[in-house]
Amino acid sequence: MDSMVLQQNKTTTLSGSAQKSSSGKTISVTLREGKHKYASSSTIDKAGKFSIKLPRIKGSLAQYTMEFAIATTVMKTRYMMYAWANFL
Repeated sequence: MDSMVLQQNKTTTLSGSAQKSSSGKTISVTLREGKHKYASSSTIDKAGKFSIKLPRIKGSLAQYTMEFAIATTVMKTRYMMYAWANFL
C-alpha cells in the first residue's frame, strides 16, 4: 500500500522523473477528495525530470486520490493520502 501525508495550507512540490522520450510533454497532477480538487502541471525536461508545485490544500481526514497524466495518458494512482496540520 502506498501512503502519503501532505502539509495542509502549504504549497507542496512533487519532483520525479519520466522516460526521456516524454521530454517536452506536459505532466499534470490532480488531487481529489469529495468536492475538493487541486491541479497543477509542468513540462518534462530533456533529462526526463519534472517538478510540479501543488497549490495549498485544505486539511482533511478523508482519503485523497492522486492522478498523474503525461500528455493524454492517464496513470491513476490511489494513495492513502491525508492533509494534516503541523504539530511541531
